[in-house]
Parts: sequence; C-alpha cells; structure tokens
Amino acid sequence: MTVNIFYILAVFCIALLATPVQSADWVWESANGLGFIAFAGLLILSSNGKNRKGHSILHKWLGIAVLMALVFHVVWFLGSEFLLIEYLKLGSPPHMAIGIVAFMCIALLSISSLKAMRGRAYINNGGFRIAHRYLSIASILLSALHIVLSGYYFVSITQYLLLLMIVVLSYLVPAVPGNKSQAWGVLIVAISALLMFVWLRGLGR
Repeated sequence: MTVNIFYILAVFCIALLATPVQSADWVWESANGLGFIAFAGLLILSSNGKNRKGHSILHKWLGIAVLMALVFHVVWFLGSEFLLIEYLKLGSPPHMAIGIVAFMCIALLSISSLKAMRGRAYINNGGFRIAHRYLSIASILLSALHIVLSGYYFVSITQYLLLLMIVVLSYLVPAVPGNKSQAWGVLIVAISALLMFVWLRGLGR
C-alpha cells in the first residue's frame, strides 16, 4: 500500500517542482491532473505486476481505473475547448501524436487483459504475459514522453531525472498485491492528490 501511494504522490510532487503556484485555470489543471493519475496508475500496475502469485483485486481494478482516467483526461479537455480536437488529427504536435499512441497501447493493454478477451487474443498464458509485459513498457515510456514533450509541467533536468527514477523503480521494486480495501485507499489518495494539485496551482491566480 505504501509503495502504491508513493507513486501517486511522487508524480504530482515532481510536476509541482516547476512553477508550483502558476496556473491557467482549474479546468486545465484538473484535466492534466487526471493524466498524472493515469500515469501513476501505470507505475503502480508495473510494480504490482512483479508479484507472480496471480492478479490481485487492486491490479484488476486499477487497470480499469487507469483507462477511465485517460478517457476523462481527453473528454475533459474536449469539453472545455472543442477546438482541441484538431490535436487528434494527422499533423498534430509530436507530444499529442505520442499521447494518442500511448492511449491506444493502454486501451489494448486493458481490454486484452479481460478474461473474456484473453482467450481470443492469445494462444496461451505465456503469450499473454509476454505481450502484456511489452505493452506495459510501451505504455509507460510513451506516456512519460508525452508528459515531457508537452513542456507544461516537466521542464527541468531535475524533473526529467526524477521521472526517470520512478519509472525505473516501478520495474525494479515489486509491490505486494492489494485487496479490495487497499484499492479504495489508492483511489482516495489519488483523488486527494488531484484536488491538492489543482488547489496549489490555483494559488497563483
């Protein structure tokens, strides 16, 4: 549980290192905060996935939560400024193109993990584990690149190095699979971190 909370707080704290109280508006900060929650969720899933005792409730539901957070991340932006849909078309800025590919990888990662889909998508469990591992690596690296290249929050060498550090840690440090109560705990911490992030960024307005 402690490791899971660490990734959530780490992502938001690193983002706050640059202009912590400079904000556009609460809609913008909320939408980006949802993206940070999704990214932290990917790191938790990576760390949690090192345990070979089977899928925990936390791992299963967190995968769904990450995909939902990403959907809201996109919808929130489009709902606030529909012209942003231009960024979803061919010729969009590099960080947006990478973000779209990352979203597709995460969607495939989540959907193909469902029991109903796994038997159709993979010949055996070995094939599933290999594909799942490489899809998760691609999802995390592409998401990190999307965050960095956007240039909105991660703008210094220190932030880049800290981001790289927590990504590496998610692969090296296994977390104990959580139960249902811990899944709710992670959700509460994520929402609290999002609200605190939006509030702190809004102090500069």
